[in-house]
Amino acid sequence: MKPVIISSVKLSKAIPAGVTVVAVSKTQPPGKIVEAIDADFTHFGENRIEEVEQKWTRLPQTMRRKVTLHMIGHVQSRKAARVVKLCDWVDSVDSLKLAQKLDTRAAELHKKLSVLVQVSFSKERNKFGYQPSAQFERELLAIHKLENIALRGLMTIAPLVDDPRKARLTFQKLAQLRKYLSEKYPQLNLAHLSMGMTNDYQVALEEGATMVRIGRGIFGA
Repeated sequence: MKPVIISSVKLSKAIPAGVTVVAVSKTQPPGKIVEAIDADFTHFGENRIEEVEQKWTRLPQTMRRKVTLHMIGHVQSRKAARVVKLCDWVDSVDSLKLAQKLDTRAAELHKKLSVLVQVSFSKERNKFGYQPSAQFERELLAIHKLENIALRGLMTIAPLVDDPRKARLTFQKLAQLRKYLSEKYPQLNLAHLSMGMTNDYQVALEEGATMVRIGRGIFGA
């Protein structure tokens, strides 16, 4: 049995029904992606638009149509048009400016783009994502009003730590933030909490994750 199929069986037992598994296929060749599609993975995540263009345009359209493709890496505004053309979700929206660029391009393509807004709880200034604040709330409401953007929820990346349990506080903070925002702004659709990766997804699930990003746990090294 191929490793990707074994991973599929293991994850189906470990992850509750209703949780979306995004197979992180960055650096993986098209052949491995095909194996994962054949193993019934339907959501895939890539970090760079250049890699999306190199790999995903080579897949047969019949196979591509089976897949929901997520851009999970940071998106530069100048690359927004390329991202909208090939991706179904952008899971890393971290500014109103970027959201507006994505919205404009989606309108040109007559496309509704699903997005997650990235939140950072790190004190490091070089980390991508919104810090919770009044400005964040104003921009979140503005993103929600964009006609060609479908705001689906929030995303965060926990710090890399040796013990996955140390990531718990980050996941708790995102869950609490969603609860606060949903109560204050009931018009928002924040159905998804995207948090947790191969090393810490089990902790994220315990804290309410509805979407997890798994790379090594599916494809290996």
